[in-house]
Amino acid sequence: MKPYDQGGTYWLVNSKHTLDSFIREIPTIYDNGNKYVRFTWKAGRDRTTEQNRLAFQCYVDLHKALPDSYPTIDDARAYLKLKCGVQLMMAQDDDYRGKWLSLIKDRFNWEEKLELMTDPFNYPVTSLMTRETFGKWLERLKQEFPQVQFRALDD
Repeated sequence: MKPYDQGGTYWLVNSKHTLDSFIREIPTIYDNGNKYVRFTWKAGRDRTTEQNRLAFQCYVDLHKALPDSYPTIDDARAYLKLKCGVQLMMAQDDDYRGKWLSLIKDRFNWEEKLELMTDPFNYPVTSLMTRETFGKWLERLKQEFPQVQFRALDD
């Protein structure tokens, strides 16, 4: 268990053991004076280490295939996150969509949004994708850049 930023506890239930532990914890939460307990959840497995590797390989492949358009790997990364990932994340996650629409969409122009995708801001996109959404993102890359041989998609 790790602290959750709203004063509660974050649980990842990924086995019968952790499910049983979570269920046992609920009465304790309630009995400690918290007569109102709110639970939120997200079904689906989070992104894997393999997805991290595949995403980075896609950034490298785009940079190498089109160096005039994407002079650095970070340029490729920013573009792929913004152009191919943000819409998918907005469809996947209501909170993400709300934050994007209220904080970023109309406040920044395209170039500024690209800057937000890289350090030091590194606005999260692909790192928050579920495995299913990440698969859709890979499909978008193929559609957006049919001329690029993404090695990660050959695996």
